[in-house]
Amino acid sequence: MLREGIFIAALAAATASFADEQDLGDKLLQVKGTMDSINGELNSQHADLSQIKSDLNASSRRSERLDKQILEELKALRRQNQALIDTNQALIAAAATSSATHGDKKSSSVLIATPSRNYDFETPDGKMIFGGEEYVYVKEADATLAARVDTGATVSSITATNISRYESDGVKMVRFTIEANGRRIDAEAPFIRVTRVRQSSSNGFSYRVVVGLNVKIGNYSVYSEFNLMDRTSMDFPMLLGRSLITDIASVDVSRNYVQKRADPDGLLLINKDLFTLLQRNGKDPNAEYDARKALEAGGQIAMPADDYGDNLGTNSKKALPEVSQQMLKDEYTKRLTDAGVSLPADLVPQEKTEESKTENGEDKSKEQQGE
Repeated sequence: MLREGIFIAALAAATASFADEQDLGDKLLQVKGTMDSINGELNSQHADLSQIKSDLNASSRRSERLDKQILEELKALRRQNQALIDTNQALIAAAATSSATHGDKKSSSVLIATPSRNYDFETPDGKMIFGGEEYVYVKEADATLAARVDTGATVSSITATNISRYESDGVKMVRFTIEANGRRIDAEAPFIRVTRVRQSSSNGFSYRVVVGLNVKIGNYSVYSEFNLMDRTSMDFPMLLGRSLITDIASVDVSRNYVQKRADPDGLLLINKDLFTLLQRNGKDPNAEYDARKALEAGGQIAMPADDYGDNLGTNSKKALPEVSQQMLKDEYTKRLTDAGVSLPADLVPQEKTEESKTENGEDKSKEQQGE
């Protein structure tokens, strides 16, 4: 009986333990189902949030485009409004001039008035419009450089190598070489100061020489500071900063080369990418400039031009000795001829000899006809 009681008690305990484990498994399955439901809901919410974010980004882009379009239309309206004001003032001035000229008499002449400014190149308040890139003529280099307009830069900069400082008549000067498009231009400019510039690529500083340059953009000339740095590895040989732009221009980055070249026939140094592209297509932006300079050099090159006579070039002192001697000989011969002195045969100009031969031949033919 005792053994049966012990067996029954053990069986009851095992049954209770199995029931507890079964209840625990059911609870775990229930918790897992709840977690799966929560995860599914979170994934659905995440998808909704992603869609909302995408819609917001698209709406922001549309809003930016709309804002830009509205801004461009407002600029155009301002230009048109200012043009109408200028035209109206010009008409009033023309009418006043016509009235003063003709008195009270009615004149049949048509009054013509044109706006005093071109609002494609300047703002209604009189400021110039710069694009993201502009042509800048540098007097010290006698060349036009393509420049990138950067309102984030404080001081403008120009490419320079072989930088050296010297003093001339008590004035501190700087010599440097401008290298771009495979050309080297030696230039000199007054020394202003040495400035410290923070390097964007590191935590250190670099020191640059600042010079004063006479530059011209469109019809505007200005003396401005430029720091010298080696920009041969950069795309543009020049950068325009706020020190030059402030108070004279507004920047429209959607346009390039708004202002016309101040020196359209001079030497042009363009950005590296464009120059490389032109080279690949066998084109040279300075071909006409080089041809004109070679033609202007003329007799300075040690070779006579037989096709079109003696060429003295732009400087007679640099002419070939043969040309100089021939000039002296011609002048001496002319003086003797004017004085009535008979010249030896070797001094008689070839043209006159041929003329005399022609005249003699004509006389002989006339004599023969007479006979």
